[in-house]
Amino acid sequence: MGPWTGRILTPGGREENEAHIDPEDIARLAEGRVPDGERRRLIRHLNRCAACYETLSETLPHVPLEASAPWWKNRAVYALAASLVLVVLIGGNLMQRYGGDSAGLIVASLTVDGDLRHILMENDALYWPEGDRLDRLGALLRQRGMKVKTLKGAVLSTAYTPTKSMFGPKETLKVRIEQGIVYLEIIEEEP
Repeated sequence: MGPWTGRILTPGGREENEAHIDPEDIARLAEGRVPDGERRRLIRHLNRCAACYETLSETLPHVPLEASAPWWKNRAVYALAASLVLVVLIGGNLMQRYGGDSAGLIVASLTVDGDLRHILMENDALYWPEGDRLDRLGALLRQRGMKVKTLKGAVLSTAYTPTKSMFGPKETLKVRIEQGIVYLEIIEEEP
């Protein structure tokens, strides 16, 4: 019941033939253990009877908070839950936005064109350590819209040999960047 009781209940005078509320009923009302219909009847009586209203007013300060409302109806619980939801939503978005390359995985598919073909055909090494070839690959991937920072190395699944026919299969480069290492795989697709 708590602080709103004084706003709702204002005794306006009791009818002489009406009996006072039993103290046990006043205690149950203060603890919130009275069904709706009976509660309305008791409140109606409290609005007219100054003696019962005073008994209720004296009883309320002695009722523990837990008895007046279940824990899940407490405003602090709702405020805490809302705060946790906001932390998860905002924190997750910030982690995704500013986490950097090491926080995630970058995956893309690119059509093999002349620029990519030139870098892939430079030699038949399957691993490219840091160097000019890797820097040119990183610049080309950034040019194609990938959010690539510094590359530490590249791994090619198989040595690249271009198709000889102009009408041959379409070549797609599957790119996966994980913790600064770029993994490359050429896929031939029929036209």
